[in-house]
Amino acid sequence: MLASDAAIGRRPNPCLSCVSFACVWGVGTRTSFFIAPSDLFVASLPSIYSCFTKTPMSSARRKKLRKAKLGEKHLSDNKSPNNHRNLSPKYSVEGQVGINGSVEIRETQSVTHQHESEEKKANAYKEHTKEHETSSLTIARVTAAVTAIYLVFTILIFSESKRSADAAKSAADTASRQLELAERPWIRVDLQIAGPLIIDANGMSLVVRAITRSTGNSPAAAVLMESKMFVNYAWPVTLINAKRDAFCEGLKRRDAINQKYLKSIFPGGQEPPENQHLSVPKTELDQALKGGNGRVLPVVITCAVYQSTFNNRVYETAYISGIMSIEQGIGMAVPGDKVAVITPDRLFMETQTFTTE
Repeated sequence: MLASDAAIGRRPNPCLSCVSFACVWGVGTRTSFFIAPSDLFVASLPSIYSCFTKTPMSSARRKKLRKAKLGEKHLSDNKSPNNHRNLSPKYSVEGQVGINGSVEIRETQSVTHQHESEEKKANAYKEHTKEHETSSLTIARVTAAVTAIYLVFTILIFSESKRSADAAKSAADTASRQLELAERPWIRVDLQIAGPLIIDANGMSLVVRAITRSTGNSPAAAVLMESKMFVNYAWPVTLINAKRDAFCEGLKRRDAINQKYLKSIFPGGQEPPENQHLSVPKTELDQALKGGNGRVLPVVITCAVYQSTFNNRVYETAYISGIMSIEQGIGMAVPGDKVAVITPDRLFMETQTFTTE
């Protein structure tokens, strides 16, 4: 035990030394031990003395002293900064490391070859990537060019097809229009003055005779014909056309409602002559007289509305007839500011025809 404590640099325990001495003494005296009892006693005297004079060392203090001695031994073994014998096996250092105010690391030849190989691989990857990008860009450009050419050809084909379709449609519409014009029904209305023009306290009145004829190549169904008289001191074109359009639109609505009660006229046929009594209220006559010099221009608007038997179209034939008095062989505006009776022989009717095709 003493020998083992000395080998590891630990101070022998005095108490244990005393006990050991006693045991060895007994054994030596009785069993002829190799160590002479006198020599063993002399070697154990310091321990025996410390057993009685000093307090035994605690285990914590022994550990602290042992660590300090191990540290001194480690520093003594590693005095040189270039001594790497005691480095941990998990760290390996290749090349030469010199420390002189700075750190200098020199690569070995194997590390240099490894870096060159990695650099070659990186350059080869870059070249491959560049070639791939170049080929992809070329393919994209070619695809875009082909797409543009295809788009141009498609537009040209579409334009030509549309032009051909429009021409065919126009030809078909023209043929259909010609057929309709040739086969559609036509209504004609002949107007005549059938009585005197009377101006009195009730306003103005006139009797006209209307004869309705069918002049087309197909029957005219749901025929509705009427006339109405208007007065004004002057008739601008826009105003008279507006009056005509409004009057004919009203007849079209009535024709659509009452078509099953209305007559049809076959080609070449005609209706019996019809006398129509037309009148203008006193209020309208006075309003017209305000703009003139005691004279007005009466106008008779006649509209015939009818339908075709081979389609659903509604046609109309309209007439605008101006009434004038003949004075000294000249057509004049009719005097309306006084009571008068103007006979048919002193009246003149000028008619314009308007049809919808």
